[in-house]
This record gives sequence, C-alpha cells and structure tokens, in this order.
Amino acid sequence: MSRNFGELVDAVVYKDFEAKANIETEIKAWLNDGYMRMASRDLKCFKAKATLAITIASQSYSIASAFPNYRLMIEQWTTSGPIDFIPEERAMSYFFYGTDFSEWPEGAPNSTWMESNLLYIYPKIDQSYNLYSYYYQVPDLMVEDADAHLVPQNKEELLVNYAKILYDFREKDYQAVDRQIALFENELEKWEIADAKVSKRSTSILELQREYNSKLKGRRARIYP
Repeated sequence: MSRNFGELVDAVVYKDFEAKANIETEIKAWLNDGYMRMASRDLKCFKAKATLAITIASQSYSIASAFPNYRLMIEQWTTSGPIDFIPEERAMSYFFYGTDFSEWPEGAPNSTWMESNLLYIYPKIDQSYNLYSYYYQVPDLMVEDADAHLVPQNKEELLVNYAKILYDFREKDYQAVDRQIALFENELEKWEIADAKVSKRSTSILELQREYNSKLKGRRARIYP
C-alpha cells in the first residue's frame, strides 16, 4: 500500500523524532520539491484522461476546467477520428484561423490549439462530440499528513531518499547536495526513458488494432478500441 504524506515524512527521519519536531516543515518542503521534479517529467503516473463534451454552441473551452492541473497534451481524439493538437511552439502559425467563428468552415473537429488559457476547436463543429484527451498533469502539493500522491509504490523510496539527502546534508556540504540532486535527476531520466519504451510498445499494439478495425466489413470501423 502506498504511503501518505505523513508516512513519507516519518520514513525520511526514521526514528529521529526530535529532528521531525524541529524541521518537519523543511522535510515536507523537500518531499514536495522532489515530487514536483518528478511531475516535470513525462511519467505515466502523472498521465490523466479527460472527456470534454463539445457542442455547436462554443468553439473554445477553459483549459483549467477541461484539463485540471494541465501541463502537457499527449493526444486527442473523437469518435470521428484523431485530433491534431497544435503545440504552443507551433500555434502562432495557426492563428490565421482567428477567433471569428462565423468565418470558419463547418465539419467534424480535426485540430485544436491553446491560446490565452482557452482550448480552441477547429473547424466549426457540425454537431456535438466528446473530445477525449490524454495529458500530463502537475499534481497538487502534499499538505496534510493524510494527503495521497501519484508516485507508484515501487518509486516511493526514490522520493524518500531525495528528501533524506537534503536532510542529511542540510548544514554540511552544499556541493554534495548538488551532486546528489544531479543523481536524483538522472534516476528520473532513466524512469522517463523506461516509461517511454512501454508507451511506444503500447502505441504499436494500438496501431495494429486500428488497422484491424479499419478492415472490418459491415460494421462502422472504430478509430480507437
């Protein structure tokens, strides 16, 4: 069973209850710092799925409402097919669409982009759809002892060890702390690479399923299984 925030704090100090009483605030800050470093990586434990009902009444939607704790989009689709999500670094070249929806062509959604905290759907949709999205989220900071987290149980010790390093070297050797932080980031990179390999294998299976679905006769082909 995964440990809550209070149990992670106890794991950092082990039986040094005097230290816990004196610097518990710092320990919690160190754990949260490690947690946010993890969340800045493309790790599947921080992957979230959202379903957004889009209607002909609106072509834009609040990012905060549609994608809680949004950090980075992974993929989007509707029952009519995949959606081309235009990332922020490419969005400027797509602004010729403008936001005068009356000038847009009408049809099934085929692309989305973000601007000014809004998600735009293009073209002007011809009927209601469900927009499905996978994205990476930045979780809330842990505050109360009972607070849960998104780190897998087999990676909790990595987070605990990160806080232990800062705890052990807090007043001793700042260069050693920097080296240990670099090692922690290296472990996160290995974890991220391993997750990417798993995701790539999953995608390959999904592509085979899509190809099979497209060949089905007498039934409507499903874009996503």
